Formats: sequence, structure tokens, C-alpha cells
Amino acid sequence: AHAIEAGLLDKMELMRPGFVRLSLPYFATKEEVDYVLAAVAEIADMGWRLLPLYRCNPKTGEWKHHLEMRSFPARKWLAHAPFLR
Repeated sequence: AHAIEAGLLDKMELMRPGFVRLSLPYFATKEEVDYVLAAVAEIADMGWRLLPLYRCNPKTGEWKHHLEMRSFPARKWLAHAPFLR
């Protein structure tokens, strides 16, 4: 618990709790909904096997596939846009 709190105080985005929202259209068939739910269950059960293929920047919480990762560029925030000053 102390390590998580220290990470949050150090602004380590990886340690922040998160959530996911899944939206399906009202016109989706039962088969389509079942397919999507089965895919979500598969990722929940077996997704950990994909972790070695990705690299994480713990400061920003960003994940990138190891083949696409060269370096993490500086994060750009809308609040820092020159036209807002």
C-alpha cells in the first residue's frame, strides 16, 4: 500500500486506478454481443501472455508494442498549446 501511495505521489500514472467502458449498439444481435463478451473474457483470462510484447512508461502509463517503441516522446498537453496563452 505504501509503494502504491508513493507512486501516486510521484505522479506515476501507471499506479493510478482505471476503468474501461464497453458500449454496444442497441441493434447488436445476441450472437454479436456473445462474440464481444467472449473476446473480453478471453483477454481478461489470457491477456497477461501478451505483456512481454509491450513496454510501459511508468511515468505516463503509456504502453507501446516493443517493435514500435523507440522512445517515449514528451507528452503534449492541450493546456500547453500556444494559442491558449
